[in-house]
Amino acid sequence: MKNTENREKTEKEKYPVIKGRAKSRDILTLPNVLSIIRILLIPLIVYLYVWRQDYLLAACVLVISYASDVADGIIARKFNMISDFGKMLDPLADKLTQASMLVCIAITRSYAWILFALLAVKEIATALSGFFAVRRTGVVSGAKWYGKVCTVALNAMFALLMFIPLHSEETAHVLLWICAGFMVASAVAYLLFFTKNYDKK
Repeated sequence: MKNTENREKTEKEKYPVIKGRAKSRDILTLPNVLSIIRILLIPLIVYLYVWRQDYLLAACVLVISYASDVADGIIARKFNMISDFGKMLDPLADKLTQASMLVCIAITRSYAWILFALLAVKEIATALSGFFAVRRTGVVSGAKWYGKVCTVALNAMFALLMFIPLHSEETAHVLLWICAGFMVASAVAYLLFFTKNYDKK
């Protein structure tokens, strides 16, 4: 009994329960500001890639966005700046960036729209699963390691596709299939996680 209580206490400390509205000190943190900056960089990347067709500069800005993603995670953990708001904002910035990059790539390679549709289905399914899990348990779970692995893989693939827009179609096909594989694996892992924890109120 005592071990069970200790385990529940540890879980609550690891994944805080939502209580009321988020406080300003939990929102205006450096990691959250970095996530907002990543969202603001999206229009710039799209402009550079689509309108100016400056692929090198667009890829450089994309790398800066990725670097800020790594930085906000390190800062949040090291300085204990993890918040429920940040747990939602960080993956939102990731998904918006990924969707925007897929749109850019689909402009030059129409078959990439299939990957965009797959991303949309994946995010809608995991978002709904997460929403019902939060409604039932009151706990906001942060990104899992398999989600982070998927994000890193997609970011690497997108950077390559944007950085070298004129490489062979065979290479592009392989990169996009790799992206699809990571998306499916991540979606299945998240759905299994939410399904498993949905019954544990």
